Amino acid sequence: MVLFGIAGVFSAEVTKAAGNETLIRSPNCGYLLLDSNRSDLSSYEALTGLTAMEANDTLAASAYSRACYGKSLSGLQCHRYPKPNIPWTNKRNVPCHFKGNICKAGVGGFEMDTGLIDSLKTLGINSKASEAVQYRKVTSCSVIRTKEYSYEYNSTNSENEVLQLIRYNYERYSSHPNNFTYQYNKENFIGQNSYTLM
Repeated sequence: MVLFGIAGVFSAEVTKAAGNETLIRSPNCGYLLLDSNRSDLSSYEALTGLTAMEANDTLAASAYSRACYGKSLSGLQCHRYPKPNIPWTNKRNVPCHFKGNICKAGVGGFEMDTGLIDSLKTLGINSKASEAVQYRKVTSCSVIRTKEYSYEYNSTNSENEVLQLIRYNYERYSSHPNNFTYQYNKENFIGQNSYTLM
């Protein structure tokens, strides 16, 4: 009787599909946050570790997309999720979504549309069927003109090092006090973000 009780608890916590064991419920799920109370780790070391982890996650996602988002699935990792990929459609030569003459003339935009994505069937989020939600993501891209909307700017960081930046000022979409939409650091170091979106 005890054995059946243990097996029942174990099967409620772990499911096995296509040779993979998947933890259904874990106390360690959620966002990754840096622990500011740790004295054995400097903020530089913590940030370096977080940056390395983000780079590894990006490489893993890139490898997954190359293997699983195509005509044929190649690789064992393609069976990790309920559906190996999220289907989407695209449209070419869509109109510019910006005001004025910001978009480059003669170059049409590109739009990607997922259609409705079911949280339970497509994403595998554990919930009752009655609590599942549907989500749709539509993303449009346009080639924009840069020369008329950019300027070079020198700034200093916290170590008084000079930063050579290029700032782009299209429109002020945020309440940021600076008069630019986006900036790029021309002297970017590997592993750090080279841009700031305002």
